[in-house]
Amino acid sequence: RLILLIQDSFKELESLISKLNGPFIGGKSPNMADAYLATMLFWAHSALECGLMPLPQAPCSLKDMGAPSLRPYLDRWVQRPSWKECYKSDSIYSATSMMQACATVTKMAPDACRQGKDFVKVLARIRGLDSAYRCAAGLDDKCAFHGYAPAPEGPLVPGYPRAVVMASRASYGNSDDLDGSAPRGPLMPDCSYSHRLGLLFYEAGIPFETYLIDTRDKAPWFLEQFPAGTTPAIQGTPGGWVHNDEWVGGFDEIVARAKEQSMGFAAVANDDGQHKTRVVCLLCRSLATGLLASRFAETKVEDGKKLLHGMMGMGGVNVMPGEAGSELRDRM
Repeated sequence: RLILLIQDSFKELESLISKLNGPFIGGKSPNMADAYLATMLFWAHSALECGLMPLPQAPCSLKDMGAPSLRPYLDRWVQRPSWKECYKSDSIYSATSMMQACATVTKMAPDACRQGKDFVKVLARIRGLDSAYRCAAGLDDKCAFHGYAPAPEGPLVPGYPRAVVMASRASYGNSDDLDGSAPRGPLMPDCSYSHRLGLLFYEAGIPFETYLIDTRDKAPWFLEQFPAGTTPAIQGTPGGWVHNDEWVGGFDEIVARAKEQSMGFAAVANDDGQHKTRVVCLLCRSLATGLLASRFAETKVEDGKKLLHGMMGMGGVNVMPGEAGSELRDRM
């Protein structure tokens, strides 16, 4: 059922994108719906190409899934300056996001992946595909190494906010089942909500300072200043408080404030494109549910089942109260 959900979601997205009147849903330039779709599609593309998903044809391409228009759409995004600034990469793949997905399943549903051993080839494949990872890890030519951000210093400048983004590494150099022999990789942005917000800011021409926070080792200064410890979080305007320097968290709240404080941001974060953000968002959630939940649908671990139920609810798949693990597995 989850695999059918994946296939149906790709078909519906292909129907939307193949009939666009311009390069983006927003027309000549991206809008809010584009920001939602791009971040989810980027993740899905990496998941397909590295074989993370238990699909009969995986590892495979978006074209193999009957969605040939999605890769050119994603290419148009990756070529934009806003993408390179937000993701700190111009690669069409993300080894970092796949590592985080594999680590989550290994932690929450170890019985569904042989304690992570099933992901060894998956992660080796995506690390080989991700040129940004290979470069920063010293496997290819030398380049900038994106690392830990120190605490912000100095007064805030109106119109130049500070943004905290959750980040992780495609390999930690631990020689465990997930890392294997891979060297320690760079700390890279890995939060879809932060990515969407960053794309909207950059497309609106609003510069901001980025502070990367390791999801496995959150900086003490960040937890002290913002105990919730979640991202995205904004300090300054647009997006944050006007009269104090406290951090504001939550994508929706930051977007609402930024729209009130910046006409340029409001012009980009619109919902006036060929397809509504709500429709695109629902399709993305269904796709995300099918892609990841199908990997551990048969888990017997309680934490894994809780994660599965949460993802099912997000994707619109009915959760049956009191359903036994065996019944759930049979229904899936």
